[in-house]
Amino acid sequence: MVRKHVLADNYAVTAVLKSCVLQRALGSGKEVNGLVLKSGLGLDRSIGLKLVELYGKCGVLEDARKMFDGMPERNVVACTVMIGSCFDCGMVEEAIEVFNEMGTRNTVCWTMVIDGLVRNGEFNRDVSTYNSMIGGLALHGKSIEAVELFSEMLKERVRPNGITFVGVLNACSHGGLVDLGGEIFESMEMIHGIEPEVEHYGCMVDILGRVGRLEEAFDFIGRMGVEADDKMLCPLLSACKIHKNIGIGEKVAKLLSEHYRIDSGSFIMLSNFYASLGRWSYAAEVREKMEKGGIIKEPGCSSIEVNNAIHEFLSGDLRYPERKRTYKRLEELNYLTKFEGYLPATKVALHDIDDEQKELALAVHSERLAICYGLVSTEAYTTLRVGKNVRICDDCHAMNKLIAKITRRKVVVRDRNRFHHFKNGECSCKDYW
Repeated sequence: MVRKHVLADNYAVTAVLKSCVLQRALGSGKEVNGLVLKSGLGLDRSIGLKLVELYGKCGVLEDARKMFDGMPERNVVACTVMIGSCFDCGMVEEAIEVFNEMGTRNTVCWTMVIDGLVRNGEFNRDVSTYNSMIGGLALHGKSIEAVELFSEMLKERVRPNGITFVGVLNACSHGGLVDLGGEIFESMEMIHGIEPEVEHYGCMVDILGRVGRLEEAFDFIGRMGVEADDKMLCPLLSACKIHKNIGIGEKVAKLLSEHYRIDSGSFIMLSNFYASLGRWSYAAEVREKMEKGGIIKEPGCSSIEVNNAIHEFLSGDLRYPERKRTYKRLEELNYLTKFEGYLPATKVALHDIDDEQKELALAVHSERLAICYGLVSTEAYTTLRVGKNVRICDDCHAMNKLIAKITRRKVVVRDRNRFHHFKNGECSCKDYW
């Protein structure tokens, strides 16, 4: 492309850098980096992430750090890649430093930290190690184990900190442990002298919301000593949608819409809430506000690793090999799951279209395509591991349980909040997610 004076775009550059990462081709990667700087693509997020990953994999942490520090938006994805680069270079303290500076942590970064600590032999029984273990257990649906580890930590006289309580309260939320979560929250200040921050209050709101105690959750927000943020309000609004509490939902939606800091995920949650009520004009207004503010919705994307290669899928994707076999397998499963009692939850297809069209839209969600691609591309009974950049929807969650049962496979789906281990028609989250 360069020799023929064809201007490369960010997609082409990212694809080349991905190959450089796989082959640890540092020299070629640096050449691409030079071309990127000349072409003006240096500020592209996807290119920056691949360069950070490349330098980390090749042991050049200083260059990885320079690239990371120069990124205009160091979000959770960028921080996770940087943490991985630090661990690849054996720089555990630097990895933990980046981790501690993160405002938001998802399942991927928690897993990255735990794996990195294990690989580098840094599994000392200090507060950081306990925090990583508790957080990792919570994300994998091991709520009881996470709480037990917290108890062990206290018995070993290791002093917990604010991060500890975020992890153990998340465990209680994912496991529906409402009373226990309340006791642990109260112990923060009364026993351990730690003043709760907005993240801890958010955990309590999430604990109450997941089990349908929505009035209590909303009253709790009113009694807090801190202002509710969008990270707290979005899960509560989602819970109102799930538990069909329109009254509390409208109050939460009003608070969220008036919040001075609201990201694309919050806008989408607002739009989806109104769409679930059939208030299409309200939903359209929210989308219009997004467009005017230049806020772009991140498309739902799922990925699966097969034969050491990552395959990515969008909803209704047709741009990959084996698509005929994949869609045929999907069609078979759509037929077989109905004998197991599956009924498409068309209410979660939040578009102003008829039920038949909604059913078709649900059937080609990205994670289903990834799973079916895995089914036709791997040996029987092999565990399938799928990554998803957004929260798994109710319909796909129900479908995945049945796919695991019918195919006698274990299917692990990592969404933006946690890991779901599907096996024998059940999920590790016990339907709390």
